[in-house]
Amino acid sequence: MYIAIFCLLFVVWLLFSTCLYLHGQMHPHTGSSMNDLHGVSAILIAASSFLAAVPLALMLGNLALWIIPPLRRAHNEAFADAPNASFNDGMRQLATFAALVLPLCLVAAAVGIIDPWHN
Repeated sequence: MYIAIFCLLFVVWLLFSTCLYLHGQMHPHTGSSMNDLHGVSAILIAASSFLAAVPLALMLGNLALWIIPPLRRAHNEAFADAPNASFNDGMRQLATFAALVLPLCLVAAAVGIIDPWHN
């Protein structure tokens, strides 16, 4: 649980920082801080960063837990009789979810970065 939260916060920060940097490059007369974003672009960048981070963070958390052998064995024992609870099935389902969510979030983030409402 804590690993997933840490991964989520890290990926959100990484995506949001990248979007702010790109926004600053597109509009050099403004700075690269949250204060320089306007209402719609700030919402688009923040929401798309968070929504894109969810499947990526869950995949990163699964991978982190899978790397530690005692946790992997405990997971395999706990979910031995549950179908579709293996590491591969979980990662496949998360990858499918990411394939649906990430393109939409990238388009929303790109609109927020370009900021067509900017004067």
